[in-house]
Amino acid sequence: MPKTRCEVCDSKQNEIIDVREMMFGTKHVFQYLVCNDCGSLTLQNIPENLGDYYPNDYYSFVEEKQNGFKNWVKFKVEEYSLGNNSFLGSMFSIFFGLDANFKAIEKCNPNKETTKILDVGCGGGILLHKLRKQGFTKLYGVDPYVANDIITKDIVIKKASLRDLLEEEKKYDIIMMSHVLEHMENPSQQLQEVQQLLNENGRLIIRVPISSSHAFEKFKNNWFQIDAPRHLFIPSLRGMNLLSVNQNLRMQDVFFDSMAIQFTASQNYAKDIPLKDQVNIPFFKRFSPKRLYYSLVSRKLNKIKKGDQATFIFSK
Repeated sequence: MPKTRCEVCDSKQNEIIDVREMMFGTKHVFQYLVCNDCGSLTLQNIPENLGDYYPNDYYSFVEEKQNGFKNWVKFKVEEYSLGNNSFLGSMFSIFFGLDANFKAIEKCNPNKETTKILDVGCGGGILLHKLRKQGFTKLYGVDPYVANDIITKDIVIKKASLRDLLEEEKKYDIIMMSHVLEHMENPSQQLQEVQQLLNENGRLIIRVPISSSHAFEKFKNNWFQIDAPRHLFIPSLRGMNLLSVNQNLRMQDVFFDSMAIQFTASQNYAKDIPLKDQVNIPFFKRFSPKRLYYSLVSRKLNKIKKGDQATFIFSK
């Protein structure tokens, strides 16, 4: 049955927009509800073959390409984002911004040797491997779509769901849901389950696209963060507040972390260019005047909470 109510606030007051699948360029069309009350988006019909839209080359399943200089720059930015004094990290961060995942973890005051971190929807463990390089030793991941369990030094990734983990009765100090919640059905239930995995003084970090953004207002159905049909819902800022209050989560912090891609990718979608044909941008082109301009605009939008993605830190 097609959904007629907002996934976040349950309102029936919605408009409908048509959105094409443009990450891989199939251009299949899907309908999204735009809530007139809270401003969140909801996919009206979840396709039965949703798994087909997560092919083996979907970005979270693919290992990062080995580029020594690029990876070194990222490492320095991540190091600086964790609060380590680094001149090079500070300089690179001027151009690239802080890494939102590491910035959020730093705000949780972790201990690299004892803090247990769970990455929900971790894919092949890209974030976990980066954390290990920064010295963290108790790293866990869960993802129902990985081929098999993956166990390496300091990292354990399980092919499982949140509900499967609940049966193990383990608790974690930091739980990451970095661009994951929007891929899940029934977000309220998912938040209920993830809370049960959190230590009493733990922190839940959620990164999501935000529909109450300048980018959605400007590009509408060409806004690349809709990512039809993989994103089953996209909350507004008000929508995230409603979700957290309804689940008795206390919001400790929120910061916006949108980037230039909200403009460049969305503009290309409007020109009928899928994301797969945009991703192989030479590293030096990241410093083009156009991209630097959009980076500056993104930072200004982040300051006034109009960027197209945000990071939320919750406690029980």
